[in-house]
Amino acid sequence: MRFLDRNWAEGLHDDFTTGLYLSVYMQHLADIGPELPHAARALAVQSRGMLLSEAELLATRLDDKEGAFSLVLKFSGHGLEHYLELEYLGVSRDTSELDAFDLAEQILTDEFDLGPDGTFEHRLLLAPEGEAVIRFKDMRFHARHEEEPAEKDAE
Repeated sequence: MRFLDRNWAEGLHDDFTTGLYLSVYMQHLADIGPELPHAARALAVQSRGMLLSEAELLATRLDDKEGAFSLVLKFSGHGLEHYLELEYLGVSRDTSELDAFDLAEQILTDEFDLGPDGTFEHRLLLAPEGEAVIRFKDMRFHARHEEEPAEKDAE
């Protein structure tokens, strides 16, 4: 991670340092925002490194032939389950670091950046350990919400 490292994500910095790291990242987003694909820009601005925090990693899928990578996340709270599918287009296994997803259970934080040769990067800090880098050319996402089933009364 370039800006929001594990110490930042786990709250190990004092308030000043935590705020400073976030301010530097937000300035970075303002600088690169016009160059990001529309969906990536929208997600980055909404996230501020925290939207995906504590998301449960449900599935990943790489289609080498199509150059597409999908990430399915689940969020729970307030009686709802929220699902978010991130689809990255123009992805190559050779230029991305996807193996970290194999052991990942959760997302701690994320950050966007410019990559080489007209690509973009989405870096994700993972729990219990690891970091993934997805290098892509375009992105889209889909969200859906479901009510959590009510617990049955014991008879």
